[in-house]
Amino acid sequence: MTVPVLGHLESLPVALPELALTGLAALVLLADLAPRWRGRGVASSLAIVGMAVVLPLVVVAHARATGTAGYADAGEIRLFRGAVAYDGAAALMKALLAVVGLLGLLFSRPSLRRRELGEGELAGLLVTAVLGMCLLASASSLLMLAVALELTSLPAYAMTGLLRRNRRSSEAALKYAIFGAVATGTMIYGISLLLGIAGTAALDAIGPALEARRSSGAPCDPSLAVAFLLILVGLGYKVAAVPFHFWCPDAYEGAPTAVTAFLSVGPKAAGFAALLRLTDGCFGGPLAHGDFPWQAILAVLGVATMTIGNLAALPQRNLKRLFAYSSIAHAGYLLAGAALAGPSGAQAVLFYLVVYAFMNLGAFACVLALEDHLCIIDVEGCRGVGWKHPGLAAAFTVFLLSLTGIPPVAGFAAKLVLFGALVQTGAWPWLALAVAGVLNSVLSLFYYARIIRSMYLEHPPATEAGAVREPLTGFYNALLWICLVPTVALGVAFGPLVEWTRRAAEAFRN
Repeated sequence: MTVPVLGHLESLPVALPELALTGLAALVLLADLAPRWRGRGVASSLAIVGMAVVLPLVVVAHARATGTAGYADAGEIRLFRGAVAYDGAAALMKALLAVVGLLGLLFSRPSLRRRELGEGELAGLLVTAVLGMCLLASASSLLMLAVALELTSLPAYAMTGLLRRNRRSSEAALKYAIFGAVATGTMIYGISLLLGIAGTAALDAIGPALEARRSSGAPCDPSLAVAFLLILVGLGYKVAAVPFHFWCPDAYEGAPTAVTAFLSVGPKAAGFAALLRLTDGCFGGPLAHGDFPWQAILAVLGVATMTIGNLAALPQRNLKRLFAYSSIAHAGYLLAGAALAGPSGAQAVLFYLVVYAFMNLGAFACVLALEDHLCIIDVEGCRGVGWKHPGLAAAFTVFLLSLTGIPPVAGFAAKLVLFGALVQTGAWPWLALAVAGVLNSVLSLFYYARIIRSMYLEHPPATEAGAVREPLTGFYNALLWICLVPTVALGVAFGPLVEWTRRAAEAFRN
């Protein structure tokens, strides 16, 4: 089946979300420059309204894409002469990233009110980062992959260091930028190698080109494996996979909590979408490909990532560092799904990303409330919170249980779909990978349960009795409910999301 490729002007009606984000970023920065509006919340409010508008634009763009392609449900076209893909997976990821960006902007409101962060800077950078993530998740060209990765990374570096008077924030931004520069340079070198071997930059044309080389009897080029590994460095850094994860704990701890929440979900979702497109277009095939076993590489990285992430989280006391290592562990679970490849693996990854977004952002909403209202930044500080703030503690408990994968919340459904896809193959390597995931989920229960125990089974010392500044406001309660409702609902009624992700995963054929 031939995929339609649109020119630049023809692509504009389908690229409405990207165009809206580009205009919104410029408008937010211009609004912040106006002396009359500066410091009055105009820029951040404009960003929130604009990000909310992006969601219906995704629906409109998807309707136009399906009409252009002539398919009933999941139109598949290429925009801007093949640089960007638009299909069911792209629409799903853009909708998810718009929600993540909107919640990230809402999370930043308390810090903006206290003048801890520059209003226009944060809003403009965050909108620009969402634009980069949307392009990264739908990139169908090696060149667009490199450009989108940079457009995602550069705003993230700046947002991490927005606490100008905080030395730890500046140090975290510097580490993040140094690691990112090395990873991006390594990835671009790998892209140049792959481009030279295949003779094309289009992801969906690289696989056939490599297959044609094998069919013609050409010897296996060892630089192909080198190219894949070098590109994997860039994407592995973006999703915080082992051994490219060293920046993650420091960046999460030093960044403003709202930025940490956004970075824990957005780049991971976009990075895994890009990884699925790369493996589908370039290296799709059985476990042992004719050139090199790329699926086995991803599977080994997945086991290493989930194991090291969970083991490193066990001794952590700072909440943000603990969730940084938790985020690394979840990247390992997602790598296991990406290693499976094809529609079943892609569906498991997409389903997991949607669920992970809500439960992890919900956990960070609790961390934000604890930090702002109770001056709590570590596990020991949570002692007695279950009795002083039962609603906050109950919501935090639900999110922690979901991250562990305990029924009946959404995290259990996500791991059921992911590990179930591995088990359904019936092959022993995938069964072993599923067992590794289950054992690591049990391991994660130890550090998640430690927070729950601290909230409910321990009492605060007398010296902390006056630490409460003010009651939990309706703003924080609203944030908790926004994340809590889908986290619970998707645990008991996840059928519609399974069907949606199944249709979206049809874009990944191999």
